[in-house]
Amino acid sequence: MIGPELIVHGSDEQKAKHLPKIMGREISSWQVCSESGAGLGLASLQTRGTRDDDEYVVTGQKIWASGAHMSDCM
Repeated sequence: MIGPELIVHGSDEQKAKHLPKIMGREISSWQVCSESGAGLGLASLQTRGTRDDDEYVVTGQKIWASGAHMSDCM
């Protein structure tokens, strides 16, 4: 899932570093969309990012999924 995002939004440096490893299956990743009380249901997520001048303030917390310790990135 991160490959297409890197292609569109990543810097040239990020693309050069990560895309060959993704394509060669040299790295493993873990998608994490979980938070306390919501489980894995994306519709139940409560964490929000609110714009404050030139930055975003994120409120809420996430829970890392089991198995993530075996991944190279999330």
